[in-house]
Amino acid sequence: MKNKRLGCFTLNGLAAALITLLFIGGISIARGGALFSPGDLNAKTGDKTLGGVNSHAEINECAACHTAFWDSNRMTDRCLECHQDVASQMESKAGMHAEMLQEEPYVCQDCHTEHHGPEASLTEIDANTFLMM
Repeated sequence: MKNKRLGCFTLNGLAAALITLLFIGGISIARGGALFSPGDLNAKTGDKTLGGVNSHAEINECAACHTAFWDSNRMTDRCLECHQDVASQMESKAGMHAEMLQEEPYVCQDCHTEHHGPEASLTEIDANTFLMM
């Protein structure tokens, strides 16, 4: 029996792709979108409002922090839009962040991780790493 071809696709290949997409879509719906979410954001409030929010958990749009792979902005650029005090440290080359991060590209996520839950620490750095910087 010959497989009918639609250009470079076969009917069996298209059927397998459709079944896979339906399966992934079904799991995504059943898990309430958790398939694409690595975890809850930190809900600890700071002493001031930054970017219109008091904690990361109040950010409802992933694109507020995450950038598309084709975008020239990086996540660090998005961090510095809200955390302007850190941005000014980096510009003036003064303060803790400027001392620690002397070479570009700066990557906030190397030390400040997210999606570990509402009570998790936003700073992940051990004493040895801190002393070596």
